[in-house]
Amino acid sequence: MYLHTQEFTQTKGFTDYIMVEFPYNLLFDFYVEGDKISAKVQNEYVQGNEKGPVICSEAGRHLAILGSILLSQKKRTKNYYLATSAKITRQNLTTGNTNILDVKANIITIDKRKGAIEGTIFSNNQIIYQATIEYQILQETIFSKLFNSHYYPTKIVNNISPYKQRRKLKDIRIQRDQITGVYGTISPSECEGHFENYPALPVAIVGNLLGEIGMELFLSKNSRFSKVIVLSADIKAKKLIFHGEYLTFRGKLKSMNETTAQIYCEAVLNENVIATADFEVIGQSEV
Repeated sequence: MYLHTQEFTQTKGFTDYIMVEFPYNLLFDFYVEGDKISAKVQNEYVQGNEKGPVICSEAGRHLAILGSILLSQKKRTKNYYLATSAKITRQNLTTGNTNILDVKANIITIDKRKGAIEGTIFSNNQIIYQATIEYQILQETIFSKLFNSHYYPTKIVNNISPYKQRRKLKDIRIQRDQITGVYGTISPSECEGHFENYPALPVAIVGNLLGEIGMELFLSKNSRFSKVIVLSADIKAKKLIFHGEYLTFRGKLKSMNETTAQIYCEAVLNENVIATADFEVIGQSEV
């Protein structure tokens, strides 16, 4: 069954049943068949320190959204599909730029409260990243009760997508094999499309920041490299991070050789670790 963007968003049982919206959800040209789904997406963000064609956190973003759409086909009621774990692996080291990416996903498992999918993201018919993503599934009424204190009635409309122009970490400090950085207080405008009336910083954006601080640490120890490729990432999210909350980051080198490193980073809220990333990077030169 093939559905274009406009038709898809107006069809009950598809994006009407998930809670992420534009501009966070950019997927279009969907094709659904049984427990499988495919779509396309614009490659809208490549950060300075990481070579593409798509960066690791963006691969996770688009695949997590695609997977939630697929899982929603089994529910037929409005639910929140909260990505709690993502294991992402690079499949090749091609770095050519591309504007439109292809994404595919299939269901591994689903029950009343949890789900899991496998997904791949392609550039020019080459698989760039493969991912396994797990979700917690919350009914809309339960979500509203749990997070009522974070309710935000004002509609968010940005002139420029907050996912195209993102706030960088500040006050970055490196001491030996450790690094810290500050994101600061999350504003509702930074969470547009995720979620309506409950603005929360998406896990993919938190993952991007975890990667940003880890790459900064690696490059500070390897002056012959100016960029990296993320070879693998194991990202875990323990809780949602809502508007008004103050977020900091820290990381450390676990091991390093001439070209690669294992790095562990944490996102911290009120002295509690709320998300982690364990990843491997390989250094790259500008050429």
